[in-house]
Amino acid sequence: MEQPQKTSKKWILHTLVFLIIFGLLFVWVSYLFRPATMDRKNLVGFYAEPENSLDVILIGGSSTYVYWAPYQAWHDYGFTSYDFSASSMSPALLKPLMQEAKKTQSPKLYVIDLRAFDVREEHPDFYSEEYLRNITDSMKYGVNRMQMVNSVYGYEQPALQYDPASYLDLILYHSRWQELNKDSFTYASHNVTEPNKGFLFVDWAFHAPFEKHDYSDVTDVLPLSEQTDQILHELLSYCRENDLPVLFTLNPYYQDSPTTKARYNYIEGVVNSYRYDFLDANEYYDEMDLDFSTDFYHRDHVNLYGAEKYTRFLGNYLKEHYALEDRRSDPAYQSWNEGYPGWVERCNAQKQRIDQAIADYRAAQSKGE
Repeated sequence: MEQPQKTSKKWILHTLVFLIIFGLLFVWVSYLFRPATMDRKNLVGFYAEPENSLDVILIGGSSTYVYWAPYQAWHDYGFTSYDFSASSMSPALLKPLMQEAKKTQSPKLYVIDLRAFDVREEHPDFYSEEYLRNITDSMKYGVNRMQMVNSVYGYEQPALQYDPASYLDLILYHSRWQELNKDSFTYASHNVTEPNKGFLFVDWAFHAPFEKHDYSDVTDVLPLSEQTDQILHELLSYCRENDLPVLFTLNPYYQDSPTTKARYNYIEGVVNSYRYDFLDANEYYDEMDLDFSTDFYHRDHVNLYGAEKYTRFLGNYLKEHYALEDRRSDPAYQSWNEGYPGWVERCNAQKQRIDQAIADYRAAQSKGE
């Protein structure tokens, strides 16, 4: 007759095995049912990068992934980089994304775009549940994601901060089984290489010309609201406490008021107080040769022509101010050389679309349409 103690141990072992299998299955099914969005593609692609292979990690919203071209930087300067970014990113997500990046990478530099701080000030209700989920529901389950959800929902959607569906997204997505497709199964693995290293070729090619506003001479200082200021200090404190190499940036875009510049004068002062540099690219339009008649697809975003100019400008800055190694002849990084011709093909195709859009616009203007 089996001893009660042995039976109890066997029951505990079987229970543990069951719970482990159930947990693994639950996580995989959760990943499977998540929407296969453009932003998820970028974030999942980051997980597929070989460990400790990235020299520079850029984090921010759409003002990152349409501005910085990693393959162009590789070709011109020889360092590896990735746009670990997604659209409409709350500033409260910047720190947890840095924490997530640290799990697999030890970059020589983080480049953090701070445009989201002004967005939050101008539009306090901008960061909806949909925008937050766009990012949190693209991340792997883990302690960091749980803390990320708690933090960002606490700032942006407090009514949902303790909603179980905010943490276990299968509760929300379980009925999507009819929408499952090949991409759903592909992204469920979290091991899908992103061919553009997080850069996005947008469907829109060209924005009708608009007037350039230069507020670089504005010296006024406009403090942030209490919550947004707290988010900024939390981000900077984390960077300083962990002695992380970081450059904070503001990418170039159309600004229609000196208020934004005054706000970033304040942000620059706070960033500098933590002994970090802040690079406002809106003060360098001429140095970039940025053309407001051809280089944008939206007032807030450059097209590929603008991205090439910005990447060249920032790439030169990084090579001048940071010790980034040229790896182009390193056999361990030859996959970057192999991926570059495909990048050039995609760029050429995009430029044809942009050129055609500009030609169509100019033809319509000449006809008085």
